[in-house]
Amino acid sequence: MFPASGVQPWQVKREDYNVDYRGVTIGNMVLDSSVGRDAERIRPHQADLGNIWCLGYWFGLQPVEESMGAWIKGTNETQCLYWATCQGLYMPEDGSSLPYSYEGGNPFPDEYVSADITSKMRRIWYVGQQRQDGTLVPQPNLRQADVDVVILGKQDHRGTTVLAHAIVKATSIKDHYIDKQIKHMQQMVESFGHEACPFPDLDGMYASKAGQGGPVSLHSLEVYTTDADYTIIGMFSYDLGEEE
Repeated sequence: MFPASGVQPWQVKREDYNVDYRGVTIGNMVLDSSVGRDAERIRPHQADLGNIWCLGYWFGLQPVEESMGAWIKGTNETQCLYWATCQGLYMPEDGSSLPYSYEGGNPFPDEYVSADITSKMRRIWYVGQQRQDGTLVPQPNLRQADVDVVILGKQDHRGTTVLAHAIVKATSIKDHYIDKQIKHMQQMVESFGHEACPFPDLDGMYASKAGQGGPVSLHSLEVYTTDADYTIIGMFSYDLGEEE
């Protein structure tokens, strides 16, 4: 599922959570591997609702061809925060590894203030943010027009809240290949109807890149927010106006 491969998005089904591939179910290869305690219940249920689609950037179940080499390296290097920030795969000409500034599992927001991130996204809010009078800034409504990227956190073994996953509003996607994949499916719905092509409306949907070579997938917010291990800890905008 790479540019010019001709492989189109496909719907993840409940049965994909029962099919083992290389020691992991296909369903859990499509979404990020940092699964919570409730994932085994939530993800198959959301698949039943038609809310999980594999969009692209995954060699997945395809035979590996030599021409895929650079793409496979790119998707193996790229994880959720880099894709959310840069809207593309990490494919440097010098073959270097992903910069540390994008690595997950670190305290948020303190470890995520480098120019790699702030030059491309503006932080709107983070959990625990205070006004000058010491009162807490309430979490913004996710439907605000300037909310493009949502940061999900989990507690690590020390009880510290760390960045677990970064997801992008489906209506905010700028990645040209993924946008093209989505538009193709929308055209399929328009041409053949929703019954023949049950691709969901983008309103309220999100996309994210799974690490360790996983794809970019379209999914509901509930895939994560109904999991007891995840909580929303931050929001960013692609509009680089003044930070809150």
